[in-house]
Amino acid sequence: INYIDLALAGAYSDLQDFYRRGLVALDAHSRTTYSKPFAQLTAAQQDEVITALEGGKATGFTWPSAQAFFNTVRTHTMEGMFADPVYGGNKDFAGWVLVGFPGAQPLFSPADMNSKDAFTGAPIIGLQSQSKTPMRMRRS
Repeated sequence: INYIDLALAGAYSDLQDFYRRGLVALDAHSRTTYSKPFAQLTAAQQDEVITALEGGKATGFTWPSAQAFFNTVRTHTMEGMFADPVYGGNKDFAGWVLVGFPGAQPLFSPADMNSKDAFTGAPIIGLQSQSKTPMRMRRS
């Protein structure tokens, strides 16, 4: 959520209306189906709503369509999980730890980058540690 919030305030500011309308439709579908807003549904009910979104079967969506909203939120969630933490997601490098990626290693040669062995035991390094000046996502 932190990554998406920061992205919508900066690089993805053109998608603010897309998210607003998608979230309103999500809540309307949840209320129609379960008489509760999405945030108050059980985990199983939320899973059912998300499955309906993915399959384009959630009611009440015009623009964005249910599938377009699902695909965008899914893409942004994955970006937040696996992007460099400097952008507001991937807290404590959790996504990188999950897939065994050590980050941008400045001492690796092109040959090292093509070898799985080069990544074993390397410390995880993010963009912020590469620069003397901390990088921040542009905020509007």
